Amino acid sequence: MKRVYPMIVQKCGRICALVLCLCLLLCGLCHCKEESEDISTEATEYLKQGLSAFWVADCLSFARASAVIRERESGKAITGYLLYSESVHHNKGHLADRQTETYQAITIDPATVLPTEMTSLSTSYLTEGRIYYQFHGKDEKKYSLPFEEDYSSAMGLYSLSEASPVSRYGVKDGESVRVDLRFSPETCQKSQEIFIYNMQAALFGQTLPSEWSTLLLSMQMEGKERRITSYSLSFTGNCELGGESYTVSYRYEEFFTGYDAAPPIEFPDLTAFPVLKKE
Repeated sequence: MKRVYPMIVQKCGRICALVLCLCLLLCGLCHCKEESEDISTEATEYLKQGLSAFWVADCLSFARASAVIRERESGKAITGYLLYSESVHHNKGHLADRQTETYQAITIDPATVLPTEMTSLSTSYLTEGRIYYQFHGKDEKKYSLPFEEDYSSAMGLYSLSEASPVSRYGVKDGESVRVDLRFSPETCQKSQEIFIYNMQAALFGQTLPSEWSTLLLSMQMEGKERRITSYSLSFTGNCELGGESYTVSYRYEEFFTGYDAAPPIEFPDLTAFPVLKKE
């Protein structure tokens, strides 16, 4: 028995340790569950608070707007288009200063393309309600126009500021907040009109009648400051061209960093940017 007793003690010790670990794990899970708070009924309000915080923030952002054409029957990717931009934001309410570098690429897998693999498209500046473009490459040109007449006035954060969701989900875990909002196909078509036009012009050379899915906005926020750290918009459209049926997957995502630490914007001579059209 002298030899058996230590083995029994050892086994009991292992079992007790295992039970203790399981208890600690369950306690941890219960604790995490208690920390998570369902804020679905407040999800739309969190979006508004995130937008309000953005309007007065200095920050940096990185955005990717993409669309990929797939054969509807097989799901095979045919081609796609990606716009990537890096921006410095100096926001002052709805008035803002912004500098943006934009790049483009033709790709069937936008998520894997690096900025260094893309072609520089333009540099733009926003200040005092006007936006100024300098396009690069062989078609280099400059022009300016009112911000509300520019495509960027209805992209990303700007596109859903007045829309009402058909469903909402939100969860707060400590200082992290996630909000998912779904919008009707009608709202999707209307709010994403400029995004859709840009992508279809690049992919098809024309705008095609399409059947739209619901639009999903998925957003991550800092719970304390109500600052948006990242978000994505995603939806699909079914269309036909040349007797073939296609599904186009659209995605717009943006990531924010450098809050209150954005570098200064050095504006060029803005008088050198001709007005695009008579106003």
